[in-house]
Amino acid sequence: MKTGFLRAIALAIAAAGAVDPVFTISRPVKPEVALVADRRLPDPAVVDRVEATLASQFTIVRGPSFGAAAVVSVGYQVPRGVTAGAEKGFAVTPEPRSPFIAIAAAASPANALLQARTPIDVRVRTVAARGKTLIVTLRREGVAVNEARLTIQGDDTVELVRLESIGAAPGVVTLDVDARIDGPGASPPVDAKLTQNILDERWAVLSFDRRPSWMATFVRRALETDPRFVVTSRVATSRGAPAVTAGDPPAALSTLPSLELFQVVIVGAPEELTGDDETGLRRFMQERGGSVVLLLDQSSPAAHSAAFRSLTGVPQWILREKAEPWGTPSASAVLTPPALPDWAEAEAPSSAAHPETPTVWRTSVGRGSLVVSGALDAWRFRDANDQDFAAYWRGVVSRAGEAASARNVSTGPAPMFEPDERTLVDAWSQSRGGRVVRESEIATLAPALAEALSPVTERRPYRPMQSAWWMVPFAAALGFEWWHRRRNGLR
Repeated sequence: MKTGFLRAIALAIAAAGAVDPVFTISRPVKPEVALVADRRLPDPAVVDRVEATLASQFTIVRGPSFGAAAVVSVGYQVPRGVTAGAEKGFAVTPEPRSPFIAIAAAASPANALLQARTPIDVRVRTVAARGKTLIVTLRREGVAVNEARLTIQGDDTVELVRLESIGAAPGVVTLDVDARIDGPGASPPVDAKLTQNILDERWAVLSFDRRPSWMATFVRRALETDPRFVVTSRVATSRGAPAVTAGDPPAALSTLPSLELFQVVIVGAPEELTGDDETGLRRFMQERGGSVVLLLDQSSPAAHSAAFRSLTGVPQWILREKAEPWGTPSASAVLTPPALPDWAEAEAPSSAAHPETPTVWRTSVGRGSLVVSGALDAWRFRDANDQDFAAYWRGVVSRAGEAASARNVSTGPAPMFEPDERTLVDAWSQSRGGRVVRESEIATLAPALAEALSPVTERRPYRPMQSAWWMVPFAAALGFEWWHRRRNGLR
């Protein structure tokens, strides 16, 4: 009887396989999830851990996917190239266990002048490196030309480092910037490449004072020691006495031809400008496209000439005095307008005490520009509080020269590398009905994603006999039946 029963089982399995019955069943659908990541992470393996956490409930696609129901971003950046059709967005922020650095941005002038110092600004993001030393090195053709070291003060910071490069020869040069954390256990160094065009030219600057001015004197001295500038000057010492000159300056500012050779005109004691001076300077800016820098040092607005008020577009001025210097550049007495003229903007960050009135501001005049400094006694504090008076004014005048130069020496856009966009990541995920999950809480990601997507079920045809596993009971039944018959001497 046993042999008959086993034979019946085998025949039933064979008959069912031949018929191949079809049933309709409901099964949950595994939603498709696109998993995208920053190109550089503190621990690249975190992407694998996220995928392993989600794989049992979702179909994971590495990279952007057109059909994805959700996007999971890993890192500190808003995901790029993600299809807008994805309805839900979640983000996982890594938590470095060892010191980690990334270059967030690096910027330098697209063009630089021969034998002149040009700034290289580098923003470096550091994580889990408090108390360690950050070393940023600038290299040209593999040779280190400048280096900066600083102590990292926080667990998650963005450090701004300024390096300097000196153009040694005309032509295009490639600069390498590398950043590293000193000490064992740190992440590998990171680097960025910048390109500069070294130009063999100078900015022609005219310094014109209708009376001696300490402010104009020290600004002029700062420029004279910088090879980027060729400074010509004229200072009227007193009425009837010959002016003190350097180079071959024009005797007056009243005519455009006398100013055409210059890119920048710096005017000391501008409150004494005449109507003819205003006409010449206005034509210089509008027609020549030159830049004019006015350095105030007279504390009484009543002493300002009508020409000066007309040129600046400011009829009234306010004197602000404090016991301690403030603003940029530092000064204890600052002359400012009640409000900046239309289209004017701050040349430097305003002070915390008077954020609405910057110390130095600029505005466009025709093709040119006008820079006005109300820092009356900034020259007194040029060495105080680590304030680099000379470097500041070289920067102001170089930007004025860039705007007026026939060959525009402009600061190009900063190439971006690994920007820290966690605020944007949070906003991005919330706008898509998701949230940000820290790496240490990665176990909560799958339930949150499942709740947001609400996986649906669908009815699908099911053919049970198409499974290869039916061969096991079929072979077992026939084999046992054959063994039993042989054991009992049956055929």
